[in-house]
Amino acid sequence: RARAQEDAIAASRVLRAVGCRTLLFDISPRSDPLAKALAAEIGARYAPLPYADPAALSAAIRSGGAAAPPTSRQ
Repeated sequence: RARAQEDAIAASRVLRAVGCRTLLFDISPRSDPLAKALAAEIGARYAPLPYADPAALSAAIRSGGAAAPPTSRQ
């Protein structure tokens, strides 16, 4: 797990260096501090989406990363 985190941070630095606009979706049940830190490292917008269904993903993309309120799963 530690190696995966290091690899993700290294890759994020490359994305930031080339000016890639990014949006990081955190689909964990609770906001993950590591995902938030990775988004900051990339320079990405951070969108926590604990219930990431197609409509929520689409709305977040259209709004530039502002996550829609969670919906209940059925």
